[in-house]
Amino acid sequence: MNGNKNSIIWELMNGSITLNINGNGKGERIVMQRKGFMEAFFDEVVNTSGAGILSMALKMLFADLGAPKDFAGKLSSESFEQFNHDHIFPVSMYSNNMPEIFTWNEENDELTALGDTLYKMYTVEALKKFKETLGSIMTEKAASAIIHNVSKKGGMAVGDRARATYKWEELESALASMDGILSFMFPKMGWGISRAISKMGKDEEQIFLTKVWNSFEAHGVKSDKPVCTILESYLEGIGQNLVSALAGKATEGKEVKCVAKGDECCAFVLKAKDKSVKSLDWKELEDEWQELFEIAPDGISKAG
Repeated sequence: MNGNKNSIIWELMNGSITLNINGNGKGERIVMQRKGFMEAFFDEVVNTSGAGILSMALKMLFADLGAPKDFAGKLSSESFEQFNHDHIFPVSMYSNNMPEIFTWNEENDELTALGDTLYKMYTVEALKKFKETLGSIMTEKAASAIIHNVSKKGGMAVGDRARATYKWEELESALASMDGILSFMFPKMGWGISRAISKMGKDEEQIFLTKVWNSFEAHGVKSDKPVCTILESYLEGIGQNLVSALAGKATEGKEVKCVAKGDECCAFVLKAKDKSVKSLDWKELEDEWQELFEIAPDGISKAG
């Protein structure tokens, strides 16, 4: 791919980032993830299923993404990052378009955000193909468990850092602050537009709902069930860290609406619970989260 005319365009109004290929206005959606994100997935595959499964998955993934044949013999996380480099970069970064919170390191294809957090960019197609490939080799349930575990750990790390940065000491105010934090960061990372709201539930436990429009995971997908495993697990990880540290409670999360199913937006619910409670009855909780859904502010017009 000739990168001389390629550019990355942030579309903050709808929460997406696009790779504009050769200046022709056509491109594919890309998304920012913390550095080490994909490597953590690959490590989890090896730890749970063995190096052979990872090699098989990468071989299929490279073939699905149209990688050169010589990539077939380089089945490692390093080769994936090399493919990602060749597939997306080099690009011409538009300095007047990139959000000011980022600085760009062209040599390493990395962006640094507030707090010196390093990010890498991946095509949404590559993430979707990775999920599909794992599901076809293992089982859909096993693949989802790997994605859930890694994404949740990432969310927990974000929650831990947020507590230290903002010096939160009380759960209710911490959850209330998440609306501003998520709505600020999600569009800049290409994850979509978000709004969040929380309240005390009927059982005197906090319930937290996040709406996401234009979710990168649901983008262009049609399904009879929710598909945003990364987003759901990431938000659950943030919530678990806050709830555990500030209230000594456990948590459980669920994606209750998804654009892939035909819903107007994707919606994620996190519910605090006593550590002795193994699992929540989500049918019983429907009235609680539906009430939150109705009063949660919109972040993007239905036409957007």
